[in-house]
Amino acid sequence: MEELREIRTFLEQGRYAEALALVGEMEEMGREDKINKIAGYLEIPLLHLIGKHAENRTTRTWEFSIREGGRPRPPCGWIGSSRPRAGRPRSRESPAPNVDGLR
Repeated sequence: MEELREIRTFLEQGRYAEALALVGEMEEMGREDKINKIAGYLEIPLLHLIGKHAENRTTRTWEFSIREGGRPRPPCGWIGSSRPRAGRPRSRESPAPNVDGLR
């Protein structure tokens, strides 16, 4: 956010070369962030793939990590909030099942 204020100030003052230099720095930071994000997605699956071949064994976790590697993960708050559950969906009008026979 600070960079945007600086760019605005440079433009208002007619210091276009400095504004363009700052824009270039921001673009480079964006590229580095993307590269770091890609490397982060691939680090664990790559380690599991190396372990699988080096130890000549595997685990379910390793297989899942290798298979799903490189895919973005959902945000932390997603799991357990509005995620659909397995099984038959229940409508809001239907009563809760009678579990203990007291109805």
